[in-house]
Amino acid sequence: MYDKYDLSTRKKVEFFGDVLSRIQRELETRDLSSISTEKLFAMYAHFYREAQHTLPKITFRDEDEIRADKFQRKSIGDALAENQKRISG
Repeated sequence: MYDKYDLSTRKKVEFFGDVLSRIQRELETRDLSSISTEKLFAMYAHFYREAQHTLPKITFRDEDEIRADKFQRKSIGDALAENQKRISG
């Protein structure tokens, strides 16, 4: 399932990147005072926002935050295992 999601996300990012590049190249050849250029800018803004929604959020953490997250995941896993034992036993 993760591989399907990752592939789908990758294809979306590639698509938006391609469209943005093509629009940007076309914008570079246009006179900015024309109406069609305004429409092109609107398209660029729209695709840029859509691309931003597709990209995963990247956060950077220090070593203490990583340790805390690992501890929290382990604690949750231990609690779930304990509950499973109570239910089964």
